[in-house]
Amino acid sequence: MNSFEDYLSDSLGLNKNTIKQYIEDIRFYEDKIIEHRANEDCQFFFRKDLLETYLNKRRGATAYSAVVNYLRFLDETNQIDHISFLETKELFSTLYKKNLKFTETFLDRNYIDYIFSGLVHYRFLNNSERNDDQLSVIGPLIWALSYYCGFEQQHLYSLTTDDLRLELGHIRNPYYKFNPTLIEWVKLHDEAIRRINRYREAHPDLFKSKGDTPVLFLDGKRFDNKLANAPFTILNDRVANKDKLPTDIRVNCQILVRSGILHSLQETKGASLLTLSKTIGLDNTQLNYAFNQFLNPNQEDTSA
Repeated sequence: MNSFEDYLSDSLGLNKNTIKQYIEDIRFYEDKIIEHRANEDCQFFFRKDLLETYLNKRRGATAYSAVVNYLRFLDETNQIDHISFLETKELFSTLYKKNLKFTETFLDRNYIDYIFSGLVHYRFLNNSERNDDQLSVIGPLIWALSYYCGFEQQHLYSLTTDDLRLELGHIRNPYYKFNPTLIEWVKLHDEAIRRINRYREAHPDLFKSKGDTPVLFLDGKRFDNKLANAPFTILNDRVANKDKLPTDIRVNCQILVRSGILHSLQETKGASLLTLSKTIGLDNTQLNYAFNQFLNPNQEDTSA
């Protein structure tokens, strides 16, 4: 691995931080994907199924370029024959582009306007047990927390009353808990405040509680992985709402987060990147996807 580091530094002229990330990517590939099977040859190391698994599990901004440069290093040091290098590089590029069709899906502003309008259909006609009134309250709240505040599913589960300063219009940054160098409190968007207030009206006793009280409940149960699907099922499977989405697109927290980031970058002509870096960190996967789309707006359109 030391010789690969030297190659990255001397031949490619990469800075220390980028080199460090490349090394971590390759070590992840060796440790988690091929599991250090030293008795196998290079053809085994770069099998299609292994490359696919790597792309699905390693989502960072350098994941693709690290492997490409590692392949180039092996080729230039005669550790892999040139034909195998070209074939593997082409295969990896094809898999990467295929993977991007999912990971870099974005929602356009018209769809965002739709989900926060009064036009969303909440009732499932073939499921009389579905509590449509609750979903019409908690659904837009969750969508707003993801789109405007960057909340992914794990952040929603852990949200408590201590994380809200509603009198100031602030919410605790969910990324701060994992990286205390980031901003702790962020200002809530007006849409998020409106959705929180509507939720408060539906659950007045909840916000009277003192201490670290969980915020999100559905059907009397604390929000968890199973319940988290319900607000998105409304968008993805209710026919009147599904028709607003292109084929094969399914809304989830991650798509809302990266769409919110992309729209912020577009609306500020990139100026919001500084704030985003202090809020969610430059190593955030969704920020990397959104920033790439911002810089390359004419690449294959994957917006919904």
